[in-house]
Amino acid sequence: MPDEFAFLDATAQAELVRRRDVRPLELVDAAITRIEQLNPMNLPQAQQNILRAMAAGWTLKSHRDVEGAKVCQLHPLHGPAKIVRRATVESLQERGLIDSNKKFPVATYWLTERGKALAARLKEQGA
Repeated sequence: MPDEFAFLDATAQAELVRRRDVRPLELVDAAITRIEQLNPMNLPQAQQNILRAMAAGWTLKSHRDVEGAKVCQLHPLHGPAKIVRRATVESLQERGLIDSNKKFPVATYWLTERGKALAARLKEQGA
């Protein structure tokens, strides 16, 4: 049933609710299901890119710059490192998708089991 809601505009969905053909909660649940299928965990694209890169062998590290600010970089197998927003890395940690050795002055991050599973799902979906 949720797939039939996918292409209805808000007016058509409201009409279904008015006629009591569907409860509002059903429409919300169907929308959430579609979002989760298209974007697991509703991750921003930058976070998905980091998970994919780490699954492909890139290394995520953080260090302090000369002024003491924390800098996060994603290192490919070959070529220059790419700067990653610290908030992006922290969000991935909060979600339990990556963890680090918490070393100072340079920390190295890795995918948790949950992160590996999600990265595999992203790869399967071609997302």
